[in-house]
Amino acid sequence: MEVARISKTARKVLFEEFGKYHPEEPHWYFTMLGIDPMHQGSGRGGRLFQYGLAILDEAKGLAFNEATSLGSARLYERLGWKIVGEVQVGSSPPIFPMVRRQS
Repeated sequence: MEVARISKTARKVLFEEFGKYHPEEPHWYFTMLGIDPMHQGSGRGGRLFQYGLAILDEAKGLAFNEATSLGSARLYERLGWKIVGEVQVGSSPPIFPMVRRQS
């Protein structure tokens, strides 16, 4: 697997763009969730995410997340997340900042 390389300048711009969508109030930050391609579509990603959301809901919190594909954004929407923007730097694919309040 090849690791994507991003210049320091592009990385800086990317994080500045993400910062525009971060809630100002205290919030949880769901950073990464990955499922082996052989197991995608099996419901495992949804179950892992549900586990994290149960913790969030118990804490009555607000959460922020960046969906790295429209497919993952659609999954997160089914779990109560809302797309709040779209970030694209240079030729990168679009990334979708999302927020979720306790359901």
